[in-house]
Amino acid sequence: MKRRGPGCALNSPGSLRSYCARAMILGPMVLGICAQYERMVNDDAQQGNWESLGYFLMDSIVGMLAAPSTAPVDCMDFNEG
Repeated sequence: MKRRGPGCALNSPGSLRSYCARAMILGPMVLGICAQYERMVNDDAQQGNWESLGYFLMDSIVGMLAAPSTAPVDCMDFNEG
């Protein structure tokens, strides 16, 4: 069976494909936000509070994964070319 992304089957129902596509961007999203936050703390632009950042990330991730999909088709079709 061909697979798309980490653990997402190509023949999965649309809602699962949407969930898997969203899950694939979580790593880069978290990495980018943490790097930006660390840079701001290092530049004394913000006082560091990693616990607050963690709660922010959890709320953002849960919101993103739980949000309904408004796209008529799956935009993350990695089976092309």
